[in-house]
Order: sequence, then C-alpha cells, then structure tokens
Amino acid sequence: MTTENSRFIGEHTVFRNQEALQIELGLGLYSPQLVNRVEMYSGKPDEQLISANIWLPSETNLVMSTIERGESTLIMGDPGSGKSTLIYGIRVKQRVLGSPYYFIDGHYQTTDEDFIFRKLRKALKKGAPVIWDSFDYLVGKSKKVRKSNLQTHIARSRELLQAASSFIDQGGILVGTSHSAPWLNGHGEASLVNGIWSDITEKMYIHNTQGIFENQETLYNFLKSAAMADNQVHYLVNLFDEEGESHAQLVSIAQSLIQEGYTQDELAEALLAVKRYKNLKLLSMSKKPESLQIRHDLEQFCEGNTDETAFLRSYLVFNIGQNRETKKIMRQD
Repeated sequence: MTTENSRFIGEHTVFRNQEALQIELGLGLYSPQLVNRVEMYSGKPDEQLISANIWLPSETNLVMSTIERGESTLIMGDPGSGKSTLIYGIRVKQRVLGSPYYFIDGHYQTTDEDFIFRKLRKALKKGAPVIWDSFDYLVGKSKKVRKSNLQTHIARSRELLQAASSFIDQGGILVGTSHSAPWLNGHGEASLVNGIWSDITEKMYIHNTQGIFENQETLYNFLKSAAMADNQVHYLVNLFDEEGESHAQLVSIAQSLIQEGYTQDELAEALLAVKRYKNLKLLSMSKKPESLQIRHDLEQFCEGNTDETAFLRSYLVFNIGQNRETKKIMRQD
C-alpha cells in the first residue's frame, strides 16, 4: 500500500513531498511507518514540523549550513549521541525546503552496489546531497556491522568508498555519520580506516556531536513523543532548570556520591545527562532492564510512593552506569 506521496519500485519505496525527492536505499521492504511519516509532514506548517521533529536544532542548522555551502560533512560521535537524530533533522529540513536528497541507510550492508552507484550518479546530476547514515559501517570488521565474510565485505566496501570519494571530487555533497575515533580504532578494518577512509574524511568537514537539549521546550516535545506520563515529563523538564530546587538537590546528591567511590568526572557527566539526548533517550524509550527500572523509579516518585532524594540518587547511578557502558563498547573489539 502506498500514498499519493509515495510509490513502490522494486524493493525500494520512493517518497515525494513538497516536490522533494527521497530515495530510502537499503530498507529492503516497504515501510508503512515511513509513508505515514511523510503524510504527517505534508499537513503541518513549517514551524510546527521543525519544532516537533528536530531535537537538536542548533547542530542541525550547523550541518545544514555546510550543505548550503556545498561542503561534505562527517557527523561523528559515540553510540547514541544523536548522529542519526541529526540526520533525521536534516531530512526534515530538506523536505520543508522542498529540496531533493538521497538517503542511504548504511546499517543494511547487503544493498546492491550498482543500485547505490546509480543513485550517486543521479544525485550528482541533480545537485542533490547524499545523506548516508552509518557511513562508517563500510569500514567495520565486526560481524555486528557486516553480513558477509570479511574479505567480501572489504572488497564491497572499497568499491563503495571509492565511488563516494569520486562523488565528492566531482562536486557532490555527502553527509555521513560515523562513530568516533576509539570505535574506528577498535572495530574498523585497519586497511580501510588508514587508507581510503582517511582520504575521504580529509575532504569532509568533521562535526562532533554534542547531543545536548538546548531548552526546556525541545526537551518537553521529545519526552512527549516518547509517550511519557505528563507528571514525569514535567518533572524531568523542571530538573533541566539549573536554577531550580530539584537540580540543586541533584548536585548535592552527586557531591555526596564521591564518598562511595565515584569520580568527579563520572559525576560531572551524570549531571550533564539531564540535558543529554543519549541518556534521556535511554531513560524514556529503551527496553533495557536498567532503563525499565529507572522509569519505574520515576513513576513511583511522581506518584508519591518514594521521596525525591531516593529517585535522584538512582537517576545519577543509572546515568553513570550508562556512560560506563558506552565507554566499554567503544573499547571493545
């Protein structure tokens, strides 16, 4: 089933909205969710569309400015830091502007190379940017990021990277995402990372994600999109306010945790988590046991069954644990 905004071609769905062109490469199967998303866009005023769907507006605008200047950009960051969120925001902005673009989901490593080559050529001809999420999966050696044996994967990746390099050399605009250097060093195939990957990234502007919610309104919209209860949303939004009583109590509890062996750096990162996209996404959406537990703790506090001090201590420990897990993933080979 398709809508007036889309049509089905082979294994891929082509979406049209406000005269923009979006090719979702690598998805394989038709995705009703994406069609519904496009339908939702077409009926909204531009301002409402942007505020409702872009969680990191300043960073999104920064990357958009590089597209407008005709520069290629590599968005880098730790797992969950907001790389794909920036990509999503850019795609929303392109649709609002009615500007064509091509999207490649790099998580899918079995997409036919010739299909991607053709789309790179079409993007170059149309002057449209190519938005390539998980671009770094091309250089990954772990079985978690490849679907073929290592030698086949390296050969395929080398061809695609050479095509991407040629695309940039001919004036094409490529916006890709990549994990940061520790991940590339631990999970990347050295012959690619130190070779053609290094050559390509030298041609690109590097944007390191900050992943920080800028204001309470944006955080409120994000938490509401996660279908959290109103009392929980309002509490977390108020916790964002550094001048508020709850935030002051959070800082006080953090200082007391030094006596339990936590480091100053860990506690500083845990305090920043009240504004960080990665941690709030884990809190509001993740199905991990620790995320389910902290949501339960938040619910119990907001319902008046536990006191605020107990919840805030649990919240700090939760964020310290998630930050440690991220660093562990970055180190693992």
